[in-house]
Amino acid sequence: AWANLPASDPDPRALGLSARHLAYVIYTSGSSGTPKGVMVEHRGLANLGLAQIKLFGVCSNSRIMQFSSFGFDASASELVMAVGSGAALHLPADERRQAGNKLSDYLRNEAITHVTLPPALLQGSQDLECLASQVLILAGELPNAELIRRLPAASIV
Repeated sequence: AWANLPASDPDPRALGLSARHLAYVIYTSGSSGTPKGVMVEHRGLANLGLAQIKLFGVCSNSRIMQFSSFGFDASASELVMAVGSGAALHLPADERRQAGNKLSDYLRNEAITHVTLPPALLQGSQDLECLASQVLILAGELPNAELIRRLPAASIV
């Protein structure tokens, strides 16, 4: 059926597609430790994007860093925030995603406005001031109180 549709902007309704159809399937062990596929519908992905764009104040001038690998569910959040708002999505090289000066320098040099990071990555970092002018989204684990005290107050979401 796809072969007969125009390459320019096919109408999904012509194929009987709706917001309830799958956008993607991601495999996770979740809290059970047993790998399983999680089916994400288009409507869920769109709702996630709209909610996060509003909550985090993402706009077309925003600069979002893609920290998560594409095999991790958080990558969908970063992608949909950027694409759904017209923001720039920055894809740093793997070695720049590590803790320390490389990540801090990247955030500064690229003027990143929104970043999602796991608290463990920031635990030993001495340079947290690079996060002062950004929206910092902590995800993946509960941050400890010491890290929260050290973070620039304006950046915590």
